[in-house]
Amino acid sequence: MQKFSLNNIKSFKCSEEIEIKPITVFVGKNSSGKSSLIRFPVVLAQTFRDEAITPLLLFGNMIDYGNFDDVIYKHYSEEIGFKLVFGRELEHFIRADRDFRLLISIANRNCYIYNSKVEIRVYISKQERKIKVKRTELYFDEEKICTVCLEDKEFYKIMFHKLYNGCEWIEREIDFTGEKVHFNKFIPAIDAKELPV
Repeated sequence: MQKFSLNNIKSFKCSEEIEIKPITVFVGKNSSGKSSLIRFPVVLAQTFRDEAITPLLLFGNMIDYGNFDDVIYKHYSEEIGFKLVFGRELEHFIRADRDFRLLISIANRNCYIYNSKVEIRVYISKQERKIKVKRTELYFDEEKICTVCLEDKEFYKIMFHKLYNGCEWIEREIDFTGEKVHFNKFIPAIDAKELPV
């Protein structure tokens, strides 16, 4: 991961992009959100290392980030969100994670993306005491490629905004409504064989 940002999380309505470098320094007043920023990558690591079935594991063996209601910015919103930005290091992640590999391959149709800037934007809400992914968006070089959003309690709408035909991106809206999508944490596990793309 190269950068991340937070939306409606802790003291951030909408944070700037935080670039992760070998040395990253946070300076600010007390209670301005420095710890919330520093600890969020640990929340992500905890989420994927634990076997719990939740899109974002806020409390676990590595860190206690607070419960969902405490994490929401000033308790004003019904959802939290974050953006993760990747570059060449995504190649290792794609090889390691089958579900993410499927999403990438569906969206880009085997386009060579490792020199691209890839963003994942995730929005999570709490419904009937259960934390669920409300929406996941996939961007390549700041172009929105795919959106998976919750339509009701259980079914998702899958929209492909652009497709790669082997040599270029094509503007094309493809919409699948009523799909039951399973998630690996906050990454949609979409079976490419079931989608007529």
